[in-house]
Amino acid sequence: VLLGARMSSATLAVVAAAGLPVAFGVGLLAGFSTLAAGVFAFLYGACNGALTIARGTLPLTLFDPATYGATVGRLLLPGFLASAVAPMLYAVVTSHGGGTAALLMSLAAALVALAAAIALRRITLERRTS
Repeated sequence: VLLGARMSSATLAVVAAAGLPVAFGVGLLAGFSTLAAGVFAFLYGACNGALTIARGTLPLTLFDPATYGATVGRLLLPGFLASAVAPMLYAVVTSHGGGTAALLMSLAAALVALAAAIALRRITLERRTS
């Protein structure tokens, strides 16, 4: 929010996506620390909120604004499906591997999201220079 006008949506996506692995790392190292739990909750919430903003604005930098609605609709479908499957997947992972396994799975997903955000930022930079 503080950097809003000075940061592109692609850069915001990278910064927010970079914070998620940090949040999950803190969660993994936290043990029973109240301070670490607070840091995890703050980082996760802030990064997730920033990613929500980037998710809504990034398609405008990548695709034709005239087809924004249809494009975003197609892009949201996989995320909605993943959100539908996630509770069952986390229940299975948690029941077999505990909370640590669930945090490790979240860390892995966050690293994939970071790689995707970096790739999208490169695409937006290439489009600006060409």
